[in-house]
This record gives sequence, C-alpha cells and structure tokens, in this order.
Amino acid sequence: MLTTTGDGLLAAVLLGVAAADAWAGGVAVLAVLGGLARFGTTSLAGVAGAQAVLGPAVFVGSSLGAAGSGLAALACVAVAPRDWRGLPFGLLAGVVALGPAATGWGDGLVRALGALVGMGLVVCARRLPRPTATPMAALAAAGLGLLLAVIG
Repeated sequence: MLTTTGDGLLAAVLLGVAAADAWAGGVAVLAVLGGLARFGTTSLAGVAGAQAVLGPAVFVGSSLGAAGSGLAALACVAVAPRDWRGLPFGLLAGVVALGPAATGWGDGLVRALGALVGMGLVVCARRLPRPTATPMAALAAAGLGLLLAVIG
C-alpha cells in the first residue's frame, strides 16, 4: 500500500544508505530540503497536502522556486545508481517535481505520470556513459535548486 506518512528527510537518508552512495544521499537530502523551503515541511503528508491545494511544485509559486524544484528532480535522476537501486531516485524526482499524493483522478494521473517519467529517465540514463564528475555536478545542481527554492 502506498502512503504519504513519514518524514521526507529520513526517506532521503535511507535512499543514500540503500544506494551505498554518499553523493546520492546528499542529493536526495538537498532535494527534500528544497521542498521544506517551498512548502514549510519535510513531512510527506504535509507536502502532499500543500501540493494538493496549491498544485505540483514545478507549476506553482515563483518561477525561481518552480525552477528549483525541477532542478532538484533532475539532480535526483542524474545521481541515481545505474542498477535497480536507481529506481527510487526516479520516484523521488517525480515526488519532488509533482508531489507525493493526489486528491482525485486528475491529480493521481499527474502524480503517477511524474513517478513513471522519473523512473523512466533513470532507466534511460543507464545507457549513457557516466562522466566521473556527474555526482559532484548533481550535488551542485541540487544545491542550486535548494537556493532557488529559498530565494523564490
């Protein structure tokens, strides 16, 4: 059963531990902190409620904040491990960009599409060569996303 209870920061840390990658964990934490800057909470239920009322993070609020959410989501895809452990990072990208819960069929379709696109991008990225600077660049992109979320 899918649920939106729990703390997003704990989930981000656990993603880094499960991936056995400090860079990936750092990107996940920065992406969740961007949600804190935009919506005032790291609680998955709180973020779900805020995005259910306001709309998906990449479409609402200031353009800087929306760009920050999009950048954080892309950073999650870029840093994802190249095996099955990368799929939760694609899911996190969808959650950061579009939210973790839906209030109706339309919202549900948007959220499901975000999760599928995020995981699809991770799967597609497996086929690309990975430069050694990718984890550092992803961490920098997630940091910039957090900064944009704070400014916006």
